[in-house]
Amino acid sequence: MKISKLMPGAVIALLSLLFISLFYRISLHCTSYFDLGIYSDALNRINWNDLNPFIPGRNIRILNDHFDPILIPFSFFTRFINAPSLGILIEFIALISCWFPLRELREAGKINSKTALFSYAFILLNHSTIDAVQSPFHPTTWAVLPMVCLFSQFILGNFKKIIFWLIMLFCCREEFPLIGPPMAVVIAFDTKSRKKSALILMISLAWISFVFYARPKIFNGTFENYGSTLLKGFIENPSIAISSNFSLQSIRFFLERTLPLLLVIDYTLLKRNPLIIIRFLFITAPILLVRFASFHWGFHYGTAAVISILFALITKIGTKIPNWRWALSIVFLLGTFISEPIKVFTSNHPRCSNSASRLNEIEKAQKWIANSDKAKILLENNLASTQFFKSPVGQSIYHFCGPFLPDRETFDVILVEKPNSGDPWPCSYEFVTNAILKMKQNPSVHVITDNDHVFLAEGVINL
Repeated sequence: MKISKLMPGAVIALLSLLFISLFYRISLHCTSYFDLGIYSDALNRINWNDLNPFIPGRNIRILNDHFDPILIPFSFFTRFINAPSLGILIEFIALISCWFPLRELREAGKINSKTALFSYAFILLNHSTIDAVQSPFHPTTWAVLPMVCLFSQFILGNFKKIIFWLIMLFCCREEFPLIGPPMAVVIAFDTKSRKKSALILMISLAWISFVFYARPKIFNGTFENYGSTLLKGFIENPSIAISSNFSLQSIRFFLERTLPLLLVIDYTLLKRNPLIIIRFLFITAPILLVRFASFHWGFHYGTAAVISILFALITKIGTKIPNWRWALSIVFLLGTFISEPIKVFTSNHPRCSNSASRLNEIEKAQKWIANSDKAKILLENNLASTQFFKSPVGQSIYHFCGPFLPDRETFDVILVEKPNSGDPWPCSYEFVTNAILKMKQNPSVHVITDNDHVFLAEGVINL
């Protein structure tokens, strides 16, 4: 069998190892409520009677937070698989499916086999993908597939598929419609077709208008204004925001994500038809500028930026460059990738150790909660994310000491780990200790478990 046929499978096998390490972290209760808990709750709660459900732990309706209606059709599958596993599975499928648009580019003669295989490995094994996968789950990571499909169809000039994947991308996050207007401009110059350009512009502007102007007036409840939040630092002090992107740590961070690509670029090709680079940089400028201004390159934010850079340069990947550059690129890509699962499997973090007694006590406490008739459950950050693997849909999970916890709210159950284990973010271990002491002294609280590992109590809980 040709190596070109084996390579996609090898890349998928490596990505599978990353996801296995993720589930190992989850088994250690070493993940955050943000975003695994938030979107798990969203998938559980979405139904035809309420397409925009309230998320207790986030204290906001899900589409009032980020506008990602892509969640709605997938919520149906929670009948067959628990929500957090479903969200992570969709991320995995979205990532491995990126091979198909790249193969289509190869078969159309737009790129060669070597470029297609490298691009696939670059997307799936990139440092940004590692970061996104280990921060599960988020529709921005799901957006990798529609973005790769959109840019591939743009290169192929398939207008109907461009429209389809553009809308699919818009459904993943409210920032993505911002690339629509510049894409309409580029298509107007490329095709001289006013109808095609006008249709993309009309869809984009309609979506932007709905998301940013009509949505707050139509939907009930409070709204999260990410635009002002993300750009606040840049507006208040642009020099600091700009300089942050050029610190030594930032440069190292960017090189971890882009060096494998930069090593295989044939720089003599940059002079030939540089318009393809300009086109993609113009189209993706909103994505890149938002991340630059807000200094949001990590977690699930980074994948969109990496894909933007890849497609700006994909036709400039050289087949005649020295073999040592290809080898160095692959070694660097594999080295940065494999270090993450190795770190997960070999380290024993004190906050989420693999102690059998710790894991057993958490398991018993979470099962008790899931089997109880209690409705409002207050859990520590790392325990809130994993409770969704066990609890029925009817239970409302709240993030202990969370930044969006309603004032003067009372709860039916509280579960926290004993310091210095667990993750009390955004509070301290001292706060956890004082909260436990307060619960013990409260006559309306009944302590169920109080040992070296966990504190579980029921009653009228308030902080």
